[in-house]
Amino acid sequence: MNANYTVTAAIAGRPIIGAVSQTAASGSTVVNLVEPGSLYLDTQNRLDMRLGKTFRVERYRIQGFMDVFNVMNKGTVVRVNETYANAGVNSWLTPTGIMDGRYVRFGLQMSF
Repeated sequence: MNANYTVTAAIAGRPIIGAVSQTAASGSTVVNLVEPGSLYLDTQNRLDMRLGKTFRVERYRIQGFMDVFNVMNKGTVVRVNETYANAGVNSWLTPTGIMDGRYVRFGLQMSF
């Protein structure tokens, strides 16, 4: 996870030149304030389940099934805002995505 901070020439007190991520129009560069590999989101634990039953009718095989995704209905954060702001509203680490909610899917398969 990152804490991306935009450093401009006004903040640095001197022109910013030769930066790898420099944008030509604004004369700024983006700096990660967090050491890589030191900050992580919560572990994602998700349980998916399938129930099924096979029926045989003469030479046909019919298989019905029900899939349940995210059985425990966890709302784990999977994405956050990685932009750090020094002034104004700082929304760094504000969740931008959570794990999908529980849902059920039904299906039928026929073999002959």
